[in-house]
Amino acid sequence: MTGVRLAMLVVVALSLVAVGCSRDGSVADAGPALRSTAGDDRAGFGLTVSAEREEIRTVDRLAVVLETVRPAGSALTLVEPDWDAEDWGGWRVVGREETAARAGDDGRIRSRVVVSLEPFLEGVYRIPPVEASSGQQSFSTAAMEVRVVSVLGEEDPGELAGALPAVAPEQDGGVGPGVVVFAAAGVALVALLVAWRIGRGRDGRGEGAE
Repeated sequence: MTGVRLAMLVVVALSLVAVGCSRDGSVADAGPALRSTAGDDRAGFGLTVSAEREEIRTVDRLAVVLETVRPAGSALTLVEPDWDAEDWGGWRVVGREETAARAGDDGRIRSRVVVSLEPFLEGVYRIPPVEASSGQQSFSTAAMEVRVVSVLGEEDPGELAGALPAVAPEQDGGVGPGVVVFAAAGVALVALLVAWRIGRGRDGRGEGAE
């Protein structure tokens, strides 16, 4: 019975670990720190500008994600701002990546552009408004503030940080809770089998002694 009780304790412990991992996953899946949307829902047009952080260091780079959605067969033109204008703090564009348009689950066409920005000095910067036009109407997102802090005084500022990764919606952000639960169940099964074999061995020795 001692082995069976030990196996039960192992199962309970692994279950608690699996629950904890599931909760951690839900926190990791939280949305971006900065996000602004605009568009016409009835017509099917939309524009979203987002960034993963609202505070960076002077040695960091910020990835700004521009996403548009439009009905199939319709046109939507993205009008990017002057990123390095002094009005926004003086960003420097160090990279731009555009993903080919694709059809979403709702049949609308989605496009994605990631602009990597690098600050020059510490201070308050802004992600400028981004505009999109469908020909008959246009709309723009709101400006968003980003605080840039200096690395002076730090013992080891480290190497130049790259732009924050822009993970596509269809990509997995890590090991899901289902995998953790499956692994925990496998370990528990092995523990139960070992306990059963130990108990059976003890029963056999007892009968021989009689």
